Amino acid sequence: MSRLFTHALASALAGAVASVATLAAAFLLFPAIVFEMDRDIPRATAGFSPVERHLDATYAWSGQRAQVALPGLDRNIAWTCVVRLRGSRPPGVPQPQVQIAADGVTVRTESATNTYRDVDVAIPGRRGRHGLSLTITSEPTWVPGPGDPRALGVQVDRIACTPGGAAAWPPARSLVAVAVSGAALGAAFALAGVGVAAASAFTMLASVGQALIVASGTAAFGAWSDRVITLGLAIALAMLLLVKGIEAARRQTPSPQAASAIAVSALALHLKLLALLHPAKPIIDAVFHAHRFEWVQAGRYFFSQTMPDGVQFPYAIALYVFALPWAAFTSDHVLLLRVVVCVVEALAGVLLYPMVVRTWGDRLAGLAAVALYALVPLAFIVVGNANMTNAFGRSAALVAVAAAVCWPLAGRRAAWSVAGLTLLVSVALLSHVSTLSLLVATLLSAAVLTWWLGTRDERGRAVWLATSVVLAAVVSVGVYYGHFADVFRTLERVRARAAVGDVATPGQDAAAADERTGDRDASAVKGTMASELPGRVLLAVSLSQRAVGWPVFVLSVVGMWRLWARGVRDRLGVMLLAWGGTWVVFVAVVMMAPVDARFQRYAVEFLDRVNYTLSPAFALLAGLASAWAWRAGLAWRVVASVLCAAAAFVGGQQLVLWLR
Repeated sequence: MSRLFTHALASALAGAVASVATLAAAFLLFPAIVFEMDRDIPRATAGFSPVERHLDATYAWSGQRAQVALPGLDRNIAWTCVVRLRGSRPPGVPQPQVQIAADGVTVRTESATNTYRDVDVAIPGRRGRHGLSLTITSEPTWVPGPGDPRALGVQVDRIACTPGGAAAWPPARSLVAVAVSGAALGAAFALAGVGVAAASAFTMLASVGQALIVASGTAAFGAWSDRVITLGLAIALAMLLLVKGIEAARRQTPSPQAASAIAVSALALHLKLLALLHPAKPIIDAVFHAHRFEWVQAGRYFFSQTMPDGVQFPYAIALYVFALPWAAFTSDHVLLLRVVVCVVEALAGVLLYPMVVRTWGDRLAGLAAVALYALVPLAFIVVGNANMTNAFGRSAALVAVAAAVCWPLAGRRAAWSVAGLTLLVSVALLSHVSTLSLLVATLLSAAVLTWWLGTRDERGRAVWLATSVVLAAVVSVGVYYGHFADVFRTLERVRARAAVGDVATPGQDAAAADERTGDRDASAVKGTMASELPGRVLLAVSLSQRAVGWPVFVLSVVGMWRLWARGVRDRLGVMLLAWGGTWVVFVAVVMMAPVDARFQRYAVEFLDRVNYTLSPAFALLAGLASAWAWRAGLAWRVVASVLCAAAAFVGGQQLVLWLR
C-alpha cells in the first residue's frame, strides 16, 4: 500500500510539473495573443457586435466604446498591440476619431478611413502589475438606418498583442489551475492501478494536452481557468470511483489493462470537455439543443425537424429526458448537454473492453479498441458541431449492443436480462431517428446469425434477443414515433421527385441546388454523388475511411482477416458480422437509389451517420489487429505502433480544429 501511495505522490508531482512547464513553454513559443474576428466574439471582450462576413472578409463592429480585458497579463514587460480597423462610412458621413487606451490612459489617437489600417499601440511595462484593459473609443458613431439602429464605431478585423523583448509568464491563476488538475489526474491514474509505465504516459498526455488547450486563445486569462480545476478533480474522482466500484462488485482488483481502459476514456473525456468548453470553441448548434431541452422541461415532448421541400423527421428526445435530473445542478443548459453527451460517450467506449475480454479473452485487444474508439475523427466532428442527439444515440446504441453481447439471456436471470436489454434498446431507439433503423437492423441481424451459426443453447438466446428488439420497437413507436404519422408522410415527396427523374447529373452545378433550396451549405456537396455505381462505391469507401480515420480503417481491414482466421461463431464475432451486414445494406440502398439534387447533402450525411453509429465495429476490428500485430514479432509491432500513433495524430487534429 505504501508503494502505491508513493507512486501516486510521484505521479501527482509529475503531473503538476509537466502541466506548468508545458504552459510556460507554450507562452514562450507562441507569445502572441490574437483576437481574430472570424468566430464568436471572445468572452474577454465587450462592446462588439456579432461577427459579420462580407465576401472573404470577416469583422466585428465596435460600438462607441469597446473593450478587451486580459486579467493576469504579465505587465513586468512591455507589450505592443496592433488593431486592424477601418471606419467603413458611406459618402457624406464623417469618419470617426479612434482613441485607444490602455488601463484608461489614451496611448494612440487616429482618424479612421474606409481602408483597413494597422494601428500600433505601445504599452509600457509596469513592474509588479498584472492585467490589461484595452479600450477602443470611436467618435462620432454612425447609425445605418431604421433597419439597423446600432450606433457603430469601427470595423475591427483583428487585435493582436505581443510582448516586447522578453518572454511573458502565464497568469498565476492558470498556472495553479493546470498544476492542480495535472496533479489530481496523475494521482488518480496511479491509484487506479494502471501500472507505473502506463500511469506515467497517461499523466504526461493529460498534463501536456490540458496545458496546450489552456494556452490557446485567451483561455489562460480570467476565471475560465477555474474550470480546469473542476474538470480535473471531478474526472479524477469519477475514475477512481468507477475502478473501486468494479473492484467491490467483482471482489477482485481490476487488471492493469481494465484500469487502463477506464483511464484512457477518462483522459479523452478530460481533453474533450476542456476543448469543448473553451472560450474559443464556437457554440454552433448547442443553443438549438438547449432550447429543445427547455421545451421538454416545460412539458413539450413532440417536435420535428424540417428539411427542404417541407420534408420532416421526428426529433427524438431521449437525450433531453436523460439530462432532466442533472438540470438541478446547473442552469447553463448548453454546458449540461455537452457534459452529458461526452460523459455518456466515454462510459460507452469503456464497454468495448468487457465485450472483447468476455468473448475473446484478449485484454490487449480490448484496451486497444477502447483507445482507438476515442480517436475516431467523425466523433469529434459530430460533438464539435453540437449534433448532440446523434452523439447520444450512438452511445446509447453501443450500450445496448454491449448488453446484447455480454448479458446472459438464458437461465434464471433471463427475464431480468431481457427486461434490461429491452429498456436499453428503447432508450437508444428514442435517441435519434437514424439510430432507430440502424440499431434494429443490427440487433435483428445478430439474432438471425446467432440462430443460424450458434448451438441449440444459443438459439434460445437468439429468440430472446429478437424479442427484446421487437418489444423495444413497439415501446418506441407507442411512446413517441407513433405521434408523427403526418410527419412520416412527407417522405413521399422524396420518392416522388426521384420517380420523375429529378436526379443529379455528372458535373451538375451545386449553385443551382443552392438557389432552388435556399440552403447556403448546398455547395458543400458539389460532386459528391456520382451518377455511376463505381463512383458511388468509391464515395462510400472514402466516407468510411474519413469517418474513422485512415489508420483505424487500415487496422480494421487487417482485423477482418484476423476475425475470419479465428472464426466468427462467438457472440462478438456474430455482432461484428451483424454490424458489417447493416453497413453493406444501408450503404447499398443509398448507392443504388436515385437521389434528387436537393437531397444529395442529406444522402451523404446519412452515410456519415451509418459510419458514425457503426464506428465501434471499426474500433473493435482495429483493436484485434493491433493486439495480433503486437504479438506477431518486431516488424509487425513497429507497424502497429506507427498506425496507432497516426490514429492519435488524426484524432488530435480534429480536437485542435475545435479551437481554430
